[in-house]
Amino acid sequence: MKYSVVVPVYNAENTLRRCVDSIMNQNFTDMQLILINDGSPDNSGKICEEYAKKYDNVLYIEQENSGVSATRNKGMDIAEGEYILFVDSDDYVSDDYFEVIDNAVSAHNPDVFIFSMAYTDGNREKICPKIYSTDKITTANKFYELSNNSMMNSMLNKVYRRSIIEENKIRLNPNLPIGEDVVYAYTYSLYVTVLETTDKCLYIVDEDNTDSLSRKRRDSLADSMYELNVDMCNALDKAPLDKKVRKIYAQTVIRGVYFGAYSSCRELLKYDYTAKQRRKKIREICKRFCSRGLKPDCLRTWIIALPVRLKSGFIIDFMIKHR
Repeated sequence: MKYSVVVPVYNAENTLRRCVDSIMNQNFTDMQLILINDGSPDNSGKICEEYAKKYDNVLYIEQENSGVSATRNKGMDIAEGEYILFVDSDDYVSDDYFEVIDNAVSAHNPDVFIFSMAYTDGNREKICPKIYSTDKITTANKFYELSNNSMMNSMLNKVYRRSIIEENKIRLNPNLPIGEDVVYAYTYSLYVTVLETTDKCLYIVDEDNTDSLSRKRRDSLADSMYELNVDMCNALDKAPLDKKVRKIYAQTVIRGVYFGAYSSCRELLKYDYTAKQRRKKIREICKRFCSRGLKPDCLRTWIIALPVRLKSGFIIDFMIKHR
């Protein structure tokens, strides 16, 4: 079997059929679809059962509510395909999803294939630049470029080789409240040699069904962002990379650390703090994010990092208010 598609399902009765139909209605059969019902109290389980009875290559699993990371890990545990893909039950894929993916995989035998994503509100699209690499140093640079384009912030726009996942025991951290996608994609990238991408949009995110975290107060955001970066540092420490390659991958982590500091500081605007209180909190956040002593080695990252490294509450307060 060539592909395993893992779909975590939770309270998705309004979107699940669209998601599954977008996968199953394509002219491609060398795949298995794994539907994992994560304790949904609605009719999602019944819909999953219908598809499992209709198609021989649809596998339906039920479990107690464990969260999306644990559910995706379960899918990886039982996947049989040479490659693994992930789709969320709120979303759907393009009509040429498997055609484009299989053509690229057959032609280049990549360790990872990365494609573009679109959003149903029509306002944004993440365009993946066309990149192909088989050299480890070049691949590391390309991953850094993809990270700068926000293409490494999701695990949904990638095709992963299952043998790499299993050999290196790559799994999501169920204890990470945010950013588990980022850590997973980054950790996997450390073991990739052959990288293939396309700027074709193969995945559509339904933003009508996403919880609007951007408008909610997240009291523990700074802690969560810090833990995310610690996980990435730990993954880099374990990876068997030579010095030059490791240095390139380290820049992705370093850049993420400083952007995480800004995101945590920006969250303070949702609170009823005075300017003095907010700037004090900003200095505390900067101190924590600088505690690992990570130093940028390129001008662009130095410029981004400087206010954080200076722990300048005034400058960062001005930046987050006028962004």
